Amino acid sequence: MNKKKYAKEVGMVASIMADFISEKLYKKMQDMGTGYIATHEQIAGWALEFVDKHIKTKWEEVLDNTLKPLSKEMKKQSILCWDDCIADWAYYKLENI
Repeated sequence: MNKKKYAKEVGMVASIMADFISEKLYKKMQDMGTGYIATHEQIAGWALEFVDKHIKTKWEEVLDNTLKPLSKEMKKQSILCWDDCIADWAYYKLENI
């Protein structure tokens, strides 16, 4: 993956994570004495971690198998797509701050 595709991938993952967890994470960050910028720095870090961990993952193959959620939040539903995997990772990271 070239730098441009890598940057785009990280941006997409961060955007999806933000859609799912930004409000809950912001509240946690406020409780820790930080705020809005720290919230998005955390999401950016988790997005980088996710992309680096799954840089060679073949999502079609992974999603053909039943995935067990990492997070308590996602145990309520099935993981059916790439977005669900990202949401599960984000919730898992949030639950383990």
